[in-house]
Amino acid sequence: MAMADERTATFHAVVRLRPQLAVLMGNGGMRALLLRALVLASAEMPWLRAVHVDASASLVGLEAPQEKLPPKEFFEGKVVLLAQVFSLMETFIGEAMTLRLVQEAWPEVPVHRSDFGKGEEP
Repeated sequence: MAMADERTATFHAVVRLRPQLAVLMGNGGMRALLLRALVLASAEMPWLRAVHVDASASLVGLEAPQEKLPPKEFFEGKVVLLAQVFSLMETFIGEAMTLRLVQEAWPEVPVHRSDFGKGEEP
C-alpha cells in the first residue's frame, strides 16, 4: 500500500509548485518549463513520451503508463521528471529563487543548498 502513495507523490509535487510558478512565469511559461522538462526526462525514461502537457500546463496521459509499468519504474520516472523541473528552474531563475519557491511549496522540508541533479557533494 505504501507504494501506491509513492506513485502519486512526485507529480503532486509539480502541482504544489503550480501557484508559485504561475505567479512567476504565467501559465505559458509554466507550460514551456514542463514541456522542456518532459523532453529531457523522456531521454532517460522513454515511457514518459506517452505523457503530454496540456494548454493549462497539466500533465496528462499518466494513467496508461502507471497501469503498465512496475511501480518502481513509474516512481523513478516521476523523480527524473521532477529533477528536470528543478534543474530548469535553477537555470532560468537561479538557485536562490528556486530554493525560495521550493520552500514556499514545502515549508516543512529544510532546504539549505541545492544539487538539482548535478551530482555535487555537500
